Amino acid sequence: MAGLAYILHRFGWIVSGCDSQINANIRWLEELGVAVSIGHSATHIEGFDPATDIVIYTPAVSEESEELLAFKQMGLPIYRRGRVLAELSKHRKLVAVCGSHGKTTTATYLAALLQAANYPSLAWCIGGSSHTLPHPAGGTPEKLDALIITEADESDGTLAEYSPHTIVITNVDLDHIDHFADEAAFESVFAKALCATKCHIVYNADDSRASKIVAECKCLINKISYGTNPSANFELEIVDSDTVSPVGRINHQALAFNFALKNMPGKHNLYNATAAISAAVALGVPLAKAIELISNSASLPARRFENFEHRSNLFKIISDYAHHPEEIKALISAAKLVQARRIVAVFQPHRYSRTKNFIKEFPAAFVGCDEVIIPPVYSASEPPIAGGTSASLYASFRRAKQLDPATAPEPIYATTLNSVLSYLRFTVRKDDLVLLVGAGDIINLLPELQRLEPIEGELVQIGSFGTRGYVKRLTEDLDEFINAPAPKRVVGHGTNLFISGTGYEGVILRLPKDYSFIKQISPVQLEVGAATPAAALLKYCKDNGLSGIEFMAGIPGNVGGWLAMNAGTRQGAICDAVKNVKAIDPATGEQCELSVTDLNAGYHCCPALANKIVLSCVIELKPSTPKEIEASFIQAKSKRFNFSGLRTEGSVFRNPSNSVAGKLSDEAGCKGMRIGGARVIEQHGNIIATEEGATPSDVAALVESVREAVFEKHNVLLDREIVMLETI
Repeated sequence: MAGLAYILHRFGWIVSGCDSQINANIRWLEELGVAVSIGHSATHIEGFDPATDIVIYTPAVSEESEELLAFKQMGLPIYRRGRVLAELSKHRKLVAVCGSHGKTTTATYLAALLQAANYPSLAWCIGGSSHTLPHPAGGTPEKLDALIITEADESDGTLAEYSPHTIVITNVDLDHIDHFADEAAFESVFAKALCATKCHIVYNADDSRASKIVAECKCLINKISYGTNPSANFELEIVDSDTVSPVGRINHQALAFNFALKNMPGKHNLYNATAAISAAVALGVPLAKAIELISNSASLPARRFENFEHRSNLFKIISDYAHHPEEIKALISAAKLVQARRIVAVFQPHRYSRTKNFIKEFPAAFVGCDEVIIPPVYSASEPPIAGGTSASLYASFRRAKQLDPATAPEPIYATTLNSVLSYLRFTVRKDDLVLLVGAGDIINLLPELQRLEPIEGELVQIGSFGTRGYVKRLTEDLDEFINAPAPKRVVGHGTNLFISGTGYEGVILRLPKDYSFIKQISPVQLEVGAATPAAALLKYCKDNGLSGIEFMAGIPGNVGGWLAMNAGTRQGAICDAVKNVKAIDPATGEQCELSVTDLNAGYHCCPALANKIVLSCVIELKPSTPKEIEASFIQAKSKRFNFSGLRTEGSVFRNPSNSVAGKLSDEAGCKGMRIGGARVIEQHGNIIATEEGATPSDVAALVESVREAVFEKHNVLLDREIVMLETI
């Protein structure tokens, strides 16, 4: 879009636009006199005239966006980016570089080569900048004799509208299934562009789909092949690809020349360079000159194996735009050439449709990494698709790890980009290599990653799932906890709480045994310490003939946790029996006493205790006999699910106002659903249990998968009852 804005500006149009956030391209356009607003709003419609103005948008913008709907209502002509670029270039000498992978790099190589060759009236419009070409567009596209190098995008079908002088096809891998009905529809876009080409078709002879499409094209123009196939017009020999600066050799019409790509590792870049050299020769540059210039002028576009420094040089960082399995394979192959202790990839999937379509291929593409951290999908305006979310992708990685524990990477499920940084702070160490992989906004992690300072954490088990996660510190010292900086959290027995797979950058307090006590302060009143196990309180009540909380039988946890969640059943909740609660403010260390009215308790919540450390409570009961209490226990337990033998934390979700979470989960087919060592038990759709070897990421991804299934079936978004401690 930035490159197209440049061309329109050079053609004499008055150009304005908007974007979600400021970036280098916006600053560049503003310097040229192009007005850019930050943020999207229907108010941008003001001052437009349907008789003289047009609207151009990228496929990354939803058809239902506020601005587009406003422009449509006004009657303004609205065009996709690719169609406008194709129209503008019809009366110029256009070189369209297309293909599923490598088109940005190949177009960058070719434009830089031709610029170094002083090619007359040169211009370019590419989806990225580089060291050689610092902006996505440049040159003199307005000249009638201009040669315009452009990256022609197939994703929205507009490639078919080009009529180029020369077309370069790097490869044809099935993609963009959100737009194309099937493989034939996808291939036809390339075929139409070939048929409209005027002079040269340059194609990768090693790519079967590209070769088939070219072979089926009956147009009588110059067809130029390149690749390692000996019959290719420009035969590529891989001299040395096991280095960050690979070397290739091109054989053409009895001529042979070596070329090197400094700090541009991977066979795929040798292919991209060969494509650029082949096109340059077709455009009149002598082969020897093209070989010389590619070695001196070539540089990778931004976010193509782009190296960044950590401020302390503690670990290495590489950012890459790869978002298709084949691109990722090439990236990981190149990354393995970098000397590193471990390779940790942060992979942000791009689009739900692509994630779902390649969900089985992604894990294999990352073989060679030690870990892959998976944050939420970058939607690119798509609505969520069942089976295409990051939870679904994590499940695919986890299956791969179970099938091949020796070579498959360890997956980590992250609920936010920020939680990715938290995990890296706990785990990244000297000489690690961190890869930022994906075509979304994952690059926004870079500034924090460059400043990231590792922290020493503790890998601890909290809760009944038996999983372990990182925390900054686990303590039983109340004074230490009060004096610790935020974030911090109090836990009891932890029967409805676990630490996320990305960890919690805070201090956790587990009340010491000093707060496990029961004191009878009147015939019917007890003072109970917050660390007292629930089972111990119930036994004391039975043994001493105190009735009133029998309905709590079978609910696990400590008394403090009962109070914080106002635990209970349809028959009542613990706060119904509470007279007052002693608590402490963790920020100031001040103690307070709260009456039952102060607690403001509701369904499974106790707002007044949300930011307090519960120390003890006074409960009021009534006299009864142990036999009657025991009978009430048996009756209460008969209405509850029997958790014995299960590593579980009870109900996963709160019941929505007009239904039951377990019933909704059952109807959505969630019983028996499994990810790694976590499963929804067959007997109850609202209970997750774990097995030996389960990870917190297994639990978190399964919880989210159930939520997604229920939402798809019932359009109800369930709220979690269990708590996942993570750094937000």
